[in-house]
Amino acid sequence: MTGRQVPRIFASASRLRSLRHPASTMAVPRERSAPQQMEETRSDRSTVQMHQLNKVVVDMPSGNPNEPTDSTVNSVAESWGTCPAGLGTTTDAAPVPVEHIKTPSANGVHTHVQSFDEIPGPKGWPFIGTLGTYLVGNGLSRIYEHQIAFTKQYGPIWKERLGSLEFVNLADPELVSMMYRHDNKYPMRVDMKPWKAYRMHRNESLGVLTHEGKQWHRARRLLSKKILPPKTVGAYVGVINEVMEDMIQRLRYVRDVTNQDGLVPELTNEMYKWSMESIFKILFETRIGCLDKQIPAESQRFIDSIHQMFISGQILFVTSPEFFRKYNLKPWRDHEAAWDYIFSFARKAVDNRLAEISAQSESEGELEADGFLTYLLSSKQLSMKEIYSNACELLLAGVDTTSNTLAWVLYELSRHPEVEERLHQEVCQVLGSDKTRKANTEDLAQMPYLKSIIKEILRLYPVVPANNRILEKDIVIGGYHIPKKTIIGSLQYVIGRDPKVFEEPNSFRPERWLRDNSGRMHCSNSSFASVPFGFGPRMCIGRRIAELELNLALAKISQTFKLEYLGEGTVAPTVQGLLVPGGPVKVGFTDR
Repeated sequence: MTGRQVPRIFASASRLRSLRHPASTMAVPRERSAPQQMEETRSDRSTVQMHQLNKVVVDMPSGNPNEPTDSTVNSVAESWGTCPAGLGTTTDAAPVPVEHIKTPSANGVHTHVQSFDEIPGPKGWPFIGTLGTYLVGNGLSRIYEHQIAFTKQYGPIWKERLGSLEFVNLADPELVSMMYRHDNKYPMRVDMKPWKAYRMHRNESLGVLTHEGKQWHRARRLLSKKILPPKTVGAYVGVINEVMEDMIQRLRYVRDVTNQDGLVPELTNEMYKWSMESIFKILFETRIGCLDKQIPAESQRFIDSIHQMFISGQILFVTSPEFFRKYNLKPWRDHEAAWDYIFSFARKAVDNRLAEISAQSESEGELEADGFLTYLLSSKQLSMKEIYSNACELLLAGVDTTSNTLAWVLYELSRHPEVEERLHQEVCQVLGSDKTRKANTEDLAQMPYLKSIIKEILRLYPVVPANNRILEKDIVIGGYHIPKKTIIGSLQYVIGRDPKVFEEPNSFRPERWLRDNSGRMHCSNSSFASVPFGFGPRMCIGRRIAELELNLALAKISQTFKLEYLGEGTVAPTVQGLLVPGGPVKVGFTDR
């Protein structure tokens, strides 16, 4: 949920008409509530023995902090570019004591570690900090411009206060790598208060996005077995291709009804419908009609409830859900009603599948748990309430990630016909001239240019523009002492805009991710310059499902349509919890 990234979910508040849904962010569950963490941080800070920290030796060179500048937000945004992305691997590296940490600096060696209070940053407004800056003139929707400006002014590490929360922001790949590599065994992130408040009020179970500590690890380990291993994920190819065929027919239908030079109106809306149908089929093993000419009333209400849940949750996140619930104020009433229907809809789908499994097992004997929901029900390692919650949270985590990314892909391809043509040639070379042939994982392995396009889009338009961690031990990053339980944020969007990290950061250049004849890639040398799915034990649990959906969808669209940009100008990104298109994406689709 944020550009500064508050809770991190994958669903966003994109403005849709018949298919409205909200934005949220990917910041997931954490070990303690943020107010508790900040209060403990203040008390811990006073006991730190700084003279022991001054002995730290630094020998990891990295980018130097930028010198302060008086550039305005807009001029800075123009002087930088647009980006981040990249894929990392998981790690269980244990936190390192402050005395043993080596930190990057301008000259490679720090003879003095500076205190937390010496970290530079904007003072912000009384009581609300930089939140006031972001709120003025719809600044939250373009929060990334402010973050770029602050980074130019204060350097690659700076702090800010958003209401009662204090953040240390990192805008350098090497600094970000230190945050991730010294993560906790059970990573902590900013708490998702509204979601937890509802579950406590209704006596519902927590899920993988809301659980903490060992309970999070238990849920994560069980769910991962069915949606993270590449071979297991490959089993969903048939499901994804089935939904994709219906999406192609849906695009033709809305295009022909409109009859405007091949324009598909409200393209981001259509991508959301496809993504919802696809992920629901994967998780719940049933279809809900999002790609029908007329969406069923129950499905439309489900979609509207998701939208209402995210919208009402935004004010509850930055304030106190308990206060709103105690006095039964409108934001809480809306939030509660939305979650009630979301759980009701999901519960019905789960119960229906359970009934089908029971009937089949009676007539056919023991069944193989091929599907995701069948696996959860047959494993008997989760209670029914836990299954309801985890299925709901995974669904919400997956819809906007793929829908917005694919919308950006189509936008950039329609504006770069040479890239689209090269992609089409690659797809045809692998799949042949038969347009009815469906791609599989073996085919995708032979499409490096297609995958480079996805990576480049995630660099330019990272769905989650920032991520955060709350470490259990003190750490030194960039020459500054950061006490435990401090919220540390990685500014993925800002890093991607830095020309010191990516050449021509504003340009859409998928080839930067391909290796040349010498085996060298023309992108950042740091694997942490671009991490759209996060890193480590709490990396996006749906990452491989999302990648497979995007790759198969792009292959099918390239095989079927020629794209043309019908807009009059560029579409700027906007932050609605996640990074989404800030205006209509006008693309024409012509049958090949």
